[in-house]
Amino acid sequence: DTLEKIATEKAGIIKTGVPVVIGPQVNSDVENVFAKKAKETSSGEIVFVPKNLHTKYVLDSSSHLKMHVEELDADLKLPGDFQAENALVAATATRLAVPGILDGQIKMGLERAFLPGRFEILTNQNLPYLIMDGAHTKNSVLGAVKTLNIYLEKLNKTEKPVLLFACAKDKNVEEMAKILKPHFSEIILTKPGSFKTPDLPRAKKAFPDAELIEDYNKAIKIAIEKAKSKGLVVLGSFYLVASVKSVLAEQKA
Repeated sequence: DTLEKIATEKAGIIKTGVPVVIGPQVNSDVENVFAKKAKETSSGEIVFVPKNLHTKYVLDSSSHLKMHVEELDADLKLPGDFQAENALVAATATRLAVPGILDGQIKMGLERAFLPGRFEILTNQNLPYLIMDGAHTKNSVLGAVKTLNIYLEKLNKTEKPVLLFACAKDKNVEEMAKILKPHFSEIILTKPGSFKTPDLPRAKKAFPDAELIEDYNKAIKIAIEKAKSKGLVVLGSFYLVASVKSVLAEQKA
Protein backbone atom coordinates (compact mmCIF):
# COMPACT_ATOMS: atom_id res chain seq x y z
CA ASP A 1 0.00 0.00 0.00
CA THR A 2 3.00 2.32 -0.47
CA LEU A 3 5.22 3.03 -3.47
CA GLU A 4 8.22 1.68 -1.57
CA LYS A 5 6.44 -1.62 -0.85
CA ILE A 6 5.38 -1.92 -4.48
CA ALA A 7 8.96 -1.20 -5.57
CA THR A 8 10.21 -3.92 -3.20
CA GLU A 9 7.97 -6.45 -4.95
CA LYS A 10 9.03 -5.23 -8.40
CA ALA A 11 12.69 -5.43 -7.36
CA GLY A 12 12.30 -9.19 -6.99
CA ILE A 13 13.14 -9.48 -10.69
CA ILE A 14 16.72 -8.29 -10.04
CA LYS A 15 19.17 -11.19 -10.32
CA THR A 16 22.84 -11.81 -9.54
CA GLY A 17 25.17 -10.73 -12.30
CA VAL A 18 22.43 -9.27 -14.51
CA PRO A 19 22.52 -5.51 -15.24
CA VAL A 20 19.42 -3.52 -14.26
CA VAL A 21 17.68 -0.67 -16.08
CA ILE A 22 15.08 1.28 -14.11
CA GLY A 23 12.62 3.78 -15.57
CA PRO A 24 12.06 7.23 -14.02
CA GLN A 25 10.69 7.09 -10.47
CA VAL A 26 8.69 9.64 -8.50
CA ASN A 27 11.22 10.08 -5.70
CA SER A 28 14.62 9.01 -4.39
CA ASP A 29 13.10 6.70 -1.75
CA VAL A 30 11.74 4.48 -4.50
CA GLU A 31 15.04 4.61 -6.40
CA ASN A 32 16.84 3.56 -3.21
CA VAL A 33 14.73 0.39 -2.99
CA PHE A 34 16.05 -0.74 -6.38
CA ALA A 35 19.61 0.37 -5.67
CA LYS A 36 19.63 -1.56 -2.38
CA LYS A 37 18.32 -4.73 -4.02
CA ALA A 38 20.88 -4.45 -6.84
CA LYS A 39 23.65 -4.16 -4.26
CA GLU A 40 22.32 -7.09 -2.21
CA THR A 41 22.18 -9.36 -5.26
CA SER A 42 25.46 -8.14 -6.81
CA SER A 43 23.55 -7.51 -10.02
CA GLY A 44 26.35 -5.41 -11.44
CA GLU A 45 25.51 -2.24 -13.33
CA ILE A 46 22.29 -0.41 -12.44
CA VAL A 47 21.07 2.43 -14.66
CA PHE A 48 18.31 4.90 -13.81
CA VAL A 49 16.81 6.44 -16.94
CA PRO A 50 16.39 10.24 -16.57
CA LYS A 51 13.10 12.12 -16.51
CA ASN A 52 12.05 15.12 -18.57
CA LEU A 53 13.31 14.02 -21.97
CA HIS A 54 13.34 16.47 -24.86
CA THR A 55 10.39 15.71 -27.13
CA LYS A 56 8.46 17.46 -29.87
CA TYR A 57 5.43 16.42 -31.88
CA VAL A 58 5.08 16.31 -35.64
CA LEU A 59 2.37 15.19 -38.07
CA ASP A 60 3.32 12.71 -40.78
CA SER A 61 1.95 12.74 -44.33
CA SER A 62 -1.16 10.86 -43.16
CA SER A 63 -1.85 13.39 -40.38
CA HIS A 64 -0.83 10.87 -37.75
CA LEU A 65 0.95 12.19 -34.69
CA LYS A 66 4.55 11.21 -34.08
CA MET A 67 6.83 12.17 -31.22
CA HIS A 68 10.48 12.97 -31.82
CA VAL A 69 12.70 12.08 -28.86
CA GLU A 70 15.92 14.05 -29.01
CA GLU A 71 17.84 11.66 -26.73
CA LEU A 72 17.07 8.78 -29.11
CA ASP A 73 16.96 10.69 -32.41
CA ALA A 74 13.81 8.69 -33.18
CA ASP A 75 10.24 9.48 -34.25
CA LEU A 76 7.93 7.26 -32.23
CA LYS A 77 4.47 6.18 -33.36
CA LEU A 78 3.58 5.95 -29.66
CA PRO A 79 3.06 9.53 -28.40
CA GLY A 80 3.18 10.60 -24.77
CA ASP A 81 5.95 11.52 -22.33
CA PHE A 82 5.81 8.13 -20.64
CA GLN A 83 6.31 6.42 -24.01
CA ALA A 84 9.51 8.43 -24.52
CA GLU A 85 10.71 7.15 -21.17
CA ASN A 86 9.68 3.58 -22.05
CA ALA A 87 11.59 3.84 -25.32
CA LEU A 88 14.75 5.05 -23.57
CA VAL A 89 14.49 2.19 -21.07
CA ALA A 90 14.18 -0.28 -23.97
CA ALA A 91 17.10 1.26 -25.85
CA THR A 92 19.32 1.32 -22.75
CA ALA A 93 18.52 -2.29 -21.89
CA THR A 94 19.15 -3.38 -25.48
CA ARG A 95 22.59 -1.75 -25.51
CA LEU A 96 23.49 -3.56 -22.28
CA ALA A 97 22.18 -6.91 -23.50
CA VAL A 98 23.57 -6.66 -27.05
CA PRO A 99 26.75 -4.54 -26.84
CA GLY A 100 27.44 -4.74 -30.58
CA ILE A 101 24.07 -3.42 -31.70
CA LEU A 102 24.10 -0.30 -33.86
CA ASP A 103 22.24 2.90 -33.00
CA GLY A 104 20.52 2.69 -36.39
CA GLN A 105 19.12 -0.74 -35.54
CA ILE A 106 17.70 0.53 -32.26
CA LYS A 107 16.23 3.58 -34.01
CA MET A 108 14.59 1.34 -36.62
CA GLY A 109 13.04 -0.88 -33.96
CA LEU A 110 11.73 2.03 -31.91
CA GLU A 111 10.20 3.74 -34.94
CA ARG A 112 8.41 0.55 -35.97
CA ALA A 113 6.99 -0.07 -32.50
CA PHE A 114 3.21 0.22 -32.35
CA LEU A 115 0.59 -0.67 -29.75
CA PRO A 116 -3.07 -0.89 -30.82
CA GLY A 117 -5.36 1.12 -28.59
CA ARG A 118 -2.68 3.53 -27.37
CA PHE A 119 -3.57 6.88 -28.91
CA GLU A 120 -4.33 5.00 -32.10
CA ILE A 121 -5.42 7.31 -34.91
CA LEU A 122 -7.62 5.65 -37.51
CA THR A 123 -8.49 7.02 -40.93
CA ASN A 124 -12.24 7.09 -41.46
CA GLN A 125 -13.89 8.85 -44.40
CA ASN A 126 -16.93 9.72 -42.26
CA LEU A 127 -14.96 11.50 -39.54
CA PRO A 128 -12.41 14.35 -39.42
CA TYR A 129 -10.40 12.10 -37.11
CA LEU A 130 -10.90 9.05 -34.92
CA ILE A 131 -8.67 8.51 -31.90
CA MET A 132 -8.85 5.46 -29.66
CA ASP A 133 -7.06 4.88 -26.38
CA GLY A 134 -7.73 2.19 -23.79
CA ALA A 135 -6.81 4.62 -20.98
CA HIS A 136 -8.74 3.65 -17.84
CA THR A 137 -6.83 5.25 -14.94
CA LYS A 138 -6.40 8.84 -13.81
CA ASN A 139 -2.81 9.07 -15.05
CA SER A 140 -3.42 7.39 -18.40
CA VAL A 141 -6.47 9.59 -19.06
CA LEU A 142 -4.42 12.68 -18.18
CA GLY A 143 -1.81 11.55 -20.69
CA ALA A 144 -4.41 10.86 -23.38
CA VAL A 145 -6.01 14.30 -22.95
CA LYS A 146 -2.63 16.03 -23.04
CA THR A 147 -1.72 14.24 -26.27
CA LEU A 148 -5.18 14.92 -27.73
CA ASN A 149 -4.79 18.65 -27.17
CA ILE A 150 -1.36 18.60 -28.85
CA TYR A 151 -2.84 16.71 -31.80
CA LEU A 152 -5.77 19.12 -32.22
CA GLU A 153 -3.39 22.08 -32.06
CA LYS A 154 -1.27 20.52 -34.81
CA LEU A 155 -4.42 20.05 -36.92
CA ASN A 156 -5.57 23.63 -36.18
CA LYS A 157 -8.83 22.22 -34.82
CA THR A 158 -10.65 24.39 -32.29
CA GLU A 159 -13.97 22.52 -32.04
CA LYS A 160 -14.21 20.03 -29.19
CA PRO A 161 -14.70 16.39 -30.28
CA VAL A 162 -17.30 13.83 -29.22
CA LEU A 163 -16.28 11.33 -26.53
CA LEU A 164 -17.41 7.71 -26.42
CA PHE A 165 -16.55 6.36 -22.98
CA ALA A 166 -16.93 3.11 -21.07
CA CYS A 167 -15.09 1.50 -18.19
CA ALA A 168 -15.31 -1.54 -15.93
CA LYS A 169 -16.93 -1.15 -12.51
CA ASP A 170 -13.61 -1.43 -10.65
CA LYS A 171 -12.21 1.74 -12.25
CA ASN A 172 -12.33 5.21 -10.68
CA VAL A 173 -14.82 6.76 -13.05
CA GLU A 174 -15.24 9.87 -10.89
CA GLU A 175 -11.57 10.84 -11.21
CA MET A 176 -11.61 10.23 -14.95
CA ALA A 177 -14.83 12.22 -15.41
CA LYS A 178 -13.34 15.32 -13.75
CA ILE A 179 -10.46 15.22 -16.20
CA LEU A 180 -12.48 14.48 -19.33
CA LYS A 181 -15.62 16.61 -19.13
CA PRO A 182 -14.09 19.99 -20.05
CA HIS A 183 -12.51 18.67 -23.25
CA PHE A 184 -15.53 17.33 -25.16
CA SER A 185 -18.62 18.82 -26.77
CA GLU A 186 -20.74 15.69 -26.22
CA ILE A 187 -20.18 12.53 -24.20
CA ILE A 188 -21.79 9.15 -24.81
CA LEU A 189 -21.54 6.47 -22.13
CA THR A 190 -21.89 2.78 -22.82
CA LYS A 191 -20.73 -0.68 -21.73
CA PRO A 192 -17.08 -1.72 -22.28
CA GLY A 193 -17.97 -4.52 -24.67
CA SER A 194 -19.31 -7.86 -23.49
CA PHE A 195 -16.35 -9.08 -21.41
CA LYS A 196 -16.23 -6.50 -18.60
CA THR A 197 -19.00 -5.55 -16.15
CA PRO A 198 -19.69 -1.81 -15.86
CA ASP A 199 -21.48 0.22 -13.19
CA LEU A 200 -23.63 2.34 -15.47
CA PRO A 201 -25.56 4.24 -12.75
CA ARG A 202 -22.24 5.25 -11.17
CA ALA A 203 -20.84 6.29 -14.56
CA LYS A 204 -23.95 8.36 -15.30
CA LYS A 205 -23.64 10.08 -11.92
CA ALA A 206 -20.01 10.93 -12.72
CA PHE A 207 -21.02 12.22 -16.18
CA PRO A 208 -24.47 13.74 -15.42
CA ASP A 209 -24.77 15.53 -18.79
CA ALA A 210 -23.74 12.52 -20.86
CA GLU A 211 -26.05 10.38 -22.98
CA LEU A 212 -26.21 6.80 -21.71
CA ILE A 213 -26.67 4.06 -24.32
CA GLU A 214 -26.30 0.62 -22.80
CA ASP A 215 -26.07 -1.26 -26.12
CA TYR A 216 -22.45 -0.59 -27.05
CA ASN A 217 -22.88 -1.44 -30.73
CA LYS A 218 -25.70 1.08 -30.96
CA ALA A 219 -23.68 3.60 -28.95
CA ILE A 220 -20.74 3.28 -31.31
CA LYS A 221 -22.89 3.94 -34.37
CA ILE A 222 -24.60 6.94 -32.76
CA ALA A 223 -21.25 8.35 -31.65
CA ILE A 224 -19.87 8.08 -35.19
CA GLU A 225 -22.95 9.85 -36.54
CA LYS A 226 -22.73 12.67 -33.96
CA ALA A 227 -19.00 13.13 -34.60
CA LYS A 228 -19.17 13.58 -38.39
CA SER A 229 -18.19 17.23 -38.21
CA LYS A 230 -16.32 17.24 -34.89
CA GLY A 231 -14.15 14.14 -34.63
CA LEU A 232 -14.48 11.18 -32.27
CA VAL A 233 -12.39 10.05 -29.30
CA VAL A 234 -12.90 6.61 -27.70
CA LEU A 235 -11.57 6.11 -24.16
CA GLY A 236 -11.88 3.98 -21.05
CA SER A 237 -11.49 0.38 -22.19
CA PHE A 238 -9.47 -1.70 -24.62
CA TYR A 239 -12.58 -3.85 -24.99
CA LEU A 240 -14.52 -0.81 -26.20
CA VAL A 241 -11.70 -0.03 -28.65
CA ALA A 242 -11.98 -3.57 -30.03
CA SER A 243 -15.76 -3.22 -30.40
CA VAL A 244 -15.37 0.06 -32.30
CA LYS A 245 -12.97 -1.65 -34.70
CA SER A 246 -15.48 -4.44 -35.24
CA VAL A 247 -18.27 -1.99 -36.07
CA LEU A 248 -16.00 -0.10 -38.48
CA ALA A 249 -15.06 -3.36 -40.19
CA GLU A 250 -18.74 -4.25 -40.61
CA GLN A 251 -19.47 -0.83 -42.10
CA LYS A 252 -16.71 -1.30 -44.66
CA ALA A 253 -17.88 -4.79 -45.63
